[in-house]
Amino acid sequence: MRNTLLIEEGLFETRAALLHGEIVIDLQIERYQDISAVGDFYIGRVSKIVHDLDSAFVDLGGEKHGFLQAHDIENKGRTIAQITHEGQKLLVQVTKDELGGKNVQLTCHYTFKSANLLHRPLGNGIIFSKKIREERDRNRITALFHKHLETGSLTIRTSAKLASDEQLVNEITFLRRQWSEVQKFQSVVSKPGKFPANTTPTSLILASYLSDELKIVVNSAKAFRTCENYLEQAAPDAKSNLTLWNKPGPLFEEYNVEEEIEQATQQRLVLDSGVSLSFEQTEALLVVDVNSSSVTKANGVNSVALSSNLDAAKEIAHQIRLRNSSGIIIIDFIQMNGAGDNQKVSACLEGIFRTDPVHTRMIGMTELGLMQVTRTRTRKSLQNILTAPCSHCAGTSRQETALTRLSNFVRTLQQEIASRDGKAIKIYAGKALTFHLLQHQEVIENHLSRPLLITENVDLPDNSFLLD
Repeated sequence: MRNTLLIEEGLFETRAALLHGEIVIDLQIERYQDISAVGDFYIGRVSKIVHDLDSAFVDLGGEKHGFLQAHDIENKGRTIAQITHEGQKLLVQVTKDELGGKNVQLTCHYTFKSANLLHRPLGNGIIFSKKIREERDRNRITALFHKHLETGSLTIRTSAKLASDEQLVNEITFLRRQWSEVQKFQSVVSKPGKFPANTTPTSLILASYLSDELKIVVNSAKAFRTCENYLEQAAPDAKSNLTLWNKPGPLFEEYNVEEEIEQATQQRLVLDSGVSLSFEQTEALLVVDVNSSSVTKANGVNSVALSSNLDAAKEIAHQIRLRNSSGIIIIDFIQMNGAGDNQKVSACLEGIFRTDPVHTRMIGMTELGLMQVTRTRTRKSLQNILTAPCSHCAGTSRQETALTRLSNFVRTLQQEIASRDGKAIKIYAGKALTFHLLQHQEVIENHLSRPLLITENVDLPDNSFLLD
């Protein structure tokens, strides 16, 4: 079944949803103020060797630092202190965004991505997806590799077997050109700093999800041009899969994405079966509690507990990916007594996690019946993008950020004024929202092509508004 990527480019943020059929399987939100650094290149300078951790801190310039572990640099069994030293200049690539007090994670094993290929310029050889079994396909792609890429390694994605020779050559050329530009940057820059890539939220999202069979739908002409320009370089054949949304209703509303985002930000979910899930995120880990107090009927031959846990497992795996949860995840399933029940639940989870492109590892059940999972941290979680610790309750709960509220406001306003004439829009807003609207009034007016008349109404809640 073909995947569909929806891209909604807004004033303050660009949102994307990946659908498999009609099901939303992934979400990504990017903002210029907080754009993901994953994949970015830097000239860095080793600022400190941490012998106990076999790692190094790297100065990236502009008071930005990263963390480089020994296994993320070619070491041949040596320690970090044996292969580098303080003050040494290094070309590094970001593999994980910073989170809280943690610096970005760095690597010297560089990777470039296209729709069908992964190129590691310092690697060697060719690695095929296990699903490319036909000798004919392997021989064809190997011949292209040897002809058009003299050094480095390629990982061949499953979709490559359906790609034409011309498309694969275009992609190899695109990947080689990217590496050549980074090398030129490395040769002329001596101080720590970032490789000047022309990255936008939309192009970053495209790079994250691009595949040969991906259908792409965008909400604006500007986003369409950005995607078209990117695809021209990275995957020319995929341009035919790009379409502009031209229906009157909002793109995300039409595909029920707004509802999925709303659910992915809730602490408690109740499934159709009656099973409830509670998500408790702490600084150290995510705890998911499964409760079946309202479930009284088993599903088929399974017990109530097993039926409830299987339902929960499917939704938990779905939510972990939507929320982009990472690190240690503990799932407190309902206690089961049937022989092999734990194995059935584990197999259910593991089967879904295999489809997640972010590495997710099942550790197993503890003696207390707690399922242990770890998921690699890449970009920020949905929670950390949309919310921040509450300033009024010592950080014990979270609240929407000002940028999230502004983004929601602009989307709501666009829908409200669609049927109105071009006159000024009269807005009565609570104190906090009024403050933020006045700060960004000019840019919102330019975006909407309407003047705004903003009046504070002390009787309205802080972040509420009314339109006249």
